[in-house]
Amino acid sequence: MGTHNLRGNDIDEENIIYIYHKAKRADSFQEKMSHKWNYFGINSRGIIHIIMSIRILVMDVDGTLTDGKLYLGPTGEIMKVFDVKDGYAISKLLPSEGMLSAIISGRNTPIVDLRAKELNICEVHQGVSDKLTVLKEIQQKYGIRNDSIAYIGDDISDVECMNYCGLSACPNDAASCVKDKASYVCRRTAGHGAVREFIEYISQYNKQQI
Repeated sequence: MGTHNLRGNDIDEENIIYIYHKAKRADSFQEKMSHKWNYFGINSRGIIHIIMSIRILVMDVDGTLTDGKLYLGPTGEIMKVFDVKDGYAISKLLPSEGMLSAIISGRNTPIVDLRAKELNICEVHQGVSDKLTVLKEIQQKYGIRNDSIAYIGDDISDVECMNYCGLSACPNDAASCVKDKASYVCRRTAGHGAVREFIEYISQYNKQQI
C-alpha cells in the first residue's frame, strides 16, 4: 500500500487554511510543495524521492480524461470528447520524463482504443470491474514498485488503486471521497486539462531538482 497518500480525514480546516496561505506566499515551487508535505511529516528530500521515482502514470477515462458525459445512440456510445492538452502531455511530456502511460477503464469502447493508439499509450484495459487487480498485473509486467506508480481517477472505483500507488491525483470535480484520498487535487476539471496539470506537476518538480 502506498505510504505517501494524503488522507483527508487527517486534515482539519484550520490546518488546510494555514498550509494554503503559507504555500501561496512561498517564492519557489519547491517551497510551495514543502509547506504542503511537511505538515504530513514528509520533508523535501522525501518529496523528491516520491516524485522522481514515478515510472508510470495510470489513468481512468470517464470523468478523468473525459468530462464524464456519455453520448449514446441506438447502437451504443457514439462519441467521447478528449482534451488536446491532455493528449500532448501524455504523448510528449511523459516520454520526455522517461515515464510510461496506461489506461484502466470500467467501460469498453473502441473510441478509447483509437485515442490510446494516437497517444502511444502502452497499456489499455477496458471493461474492468476490479481495477486494482489489473493495476497489479501491469506492475508485475513492467517490474515496477507500487510507490513508483502515479494514478489519476475520479470515482469510488479508483480509490483502491489510489491507495495502492505512491502518488495519486484527481480532477477538481471528482467525487468527495476521492478528493479525500488524493495526494494532489487538480485545479482543473475532468476532460479540461486535469491530466495535463498532474503531469506538469510531476515534471515541474523534477525540473526543480536539475
